[in-house]
Amino acid sequence: WHDLLWLPSWGCNGMSIARMMQMGAAGVPKGEPATVAFVVSFTADTITSIDISNPSAMSELDSYQNAVSLNNARGVAIDQENAVAYVACYVFDGITSIDTSTASSLSELDRYTNATNLNGAVKVALDTPNNVAYVVSGVSDSITSIDISDPSSLTELDSYTSVNINFAQNVALDTANSVAYVVSASSDSITSIDISNPSSLAELDSYTSVNIDNPTEVALDV
Repeated sequence: WHDLLWLPSWGCNGMSIARMMQMGAAGVPKGEPATVAFVVSFTADTITSIDISNPSAMSELDSYQNAVSLNNARGVAIDQENAVAYVACYVFDGITSIDTSTASSLSELDRYTNATNLNGAVKVALDTPNNVAYVVSGVSDSITSIDISDPSSLTELDSYTSVNINFAQNVALDTANSVAYVVSASSDSITSIDISNPSSLAELDSYTSVNIDNPTEVALDV
């Protein structure tokens, strides 16, 4: 998974967008352009597929809306090999899996909520080789591992909370070294989490600085 780069960006109308930039991913020839972007909206409670095969003439393919399982959708990550989108939803306090095998006909596979460990779920990152999704939640100050080996039956593996991940905002994975990096707004920090055993998450270190006051995003040079 670390060979895929996903670029999220926020717009003024309650949207975040995940667009894949191919970097020699398995099953995708290096240099082949992305053809579909998936946009999640926290106002519309939707995930929408956009045809970007011609960047000068984008068009909508489909949109799936659910006021419960996509309530305040904030983050999305794509398992391209299995054609599944995973959406982190702030008000739903959970993660929802969406079948993207036909981009013009999106459908829900499953949803998982936990008002304690996933309270204010905001971002999700995937470790696809190990079939685990990692969700960070701003209200519960947590990172939670979710078993995605069966996208139609999501289950929780573990959850870790700490004062060092106070109001967690985003997460990036270094799967080669089994480490998740979480940035947190209230603790003004970046925190490293050992994910070598997804059923037993553990904190490795945390760093804070006036230069990372209220951080919102993290990206890894891997």
